[in-house]
Amino acid sequence: MLGKVPVYRFEVQARVNDVDYPRQIFWTRRDNNLLLKQESYSLSGTLMQTVYFIKFAEVEGRYVAVKQLFIDEFEKGNKTIVELSGLSPGKLDDKLFTKAHLENLSK
Repeated sequence: MLGKVPVYRFEVQARVNDVDYPRQIFWTRRDNNLLLKQESYSLSGTLMQTVYFIKFAEVEGRYVAVKQLFIDEFEKGNKTIVELSGLSPGKLDDKLFTKAHLENLSK
């Protein structure tokens, strides 16, 4: 249980050590498998980050996390809220990913 919500809890362990978080734990709802919580651990086993997936929106039959809370567990007190809006699925133009275009964005 996560609060009053029945969940599946599962752990993922990296096979190599050169990843950001070699161990992660996930909590997903049992009724619809939406991700509710994620904990990320360092190689030494220290909890580094907790993410709560607060709100979801349905976009073309798929659920997207539109509000997330990131908690930095290493530097206590640092939190970030990410909110997405105006989502519109579709193909992106390939020129958006050219080196020239990306360099121009930083000017």
